[in-house]
Amino acid sequence: MRPSSSLLESLIQQNYSETELPPLWQVIYQEAIRGHHLLFKRADVDLFETIQMNAHTADYGVFESLEEIVVDLVSSNDLNTMIQIIDALPITQRHSLFLFYQRALWIWKNYSKDQLN
Repeated sequence: MRPSSSLLESLIQQNYSETELPPLWQVIYQEAIRGHHLLFKRADVDLFETIQMNAHTADYGVFESLEEIVVDLVSSNDLNTMIQIIDALPITQRHSLFLFYQRALWIWKNYSKDQLN
């Protein structure tokens, strides 16, 4: 008798959990690695991706100025509140936050790979 697919899927998820993130952040992460950045407006993402600056050449002092914003985002319990926080920022801060976000995605992606090995 073959196990049902839901049982098999549950077993896989239990043994190979991709992230240690809360459920909302798991959705944000999963969508982001597919290119769907739920936290940022599409127009902003398009603009930020055309700018030649990347996380490796960014001034990390700028990231320190985002600490309070990141704390607000992480402590938010719904996606709409997170989006409102980001949309209220000036474009330069949104860009810096996007760079920080991309770096965090890269870290979680590599963490997930390491957990599978």
